[in-house]
Amino acid sequence: NTLKTRATEKAAMNDSTASARHNDSESPELEPSTMSNIPNPLPTDVICGRGGGALRHAGNLTYRNIVALNKGLYTTCKKSDKLKISRSIVAAIRETNGRFLEQDSVTKLWSDIGDKKAVEKTSQALREGQPKLRKKIIELETQG
Repeated sequence: NTLKTRATEKAAMNDSTASARHNDSESPELEPSTMSNIPNPLPTDVICGRGGGALRHAGNLTYRNIVALNKGLYTTCKKSDKLKISRSIVAAIRETNGRFLEQDSVTKLWSDIGDKKAVEKTSQALREGQPKLRKKIIELETQG
């Protein structure tokens, strides 16, 4: 709930503040040395990719919970607010020293994908299952 609250508070920030704090470059809170050549992801990191490792990783579980908590809001908000929600979720992960990591297939080392790709990934995750959720919301509104 704390992360949902942080994410929702971040979504309320005006667009210029969000853009200034979380642009296409890496997050300023992290040292450059912690952004690439990472031997092992931390529990706060989000692993990008498919497979059981990514599904079971602690950071991914937290990330998916935050995404799930914000799907209803994302579904019903204006298009102009959707990007704010995605950015706020990335910011919430970053605030817990989490990184969005992908593994190099040759070296097997991990690198942060950066905020732009992390926001894109988050927007995609928020869109998954949206037609069903929208239908459910409409059903609930017509019943009440």
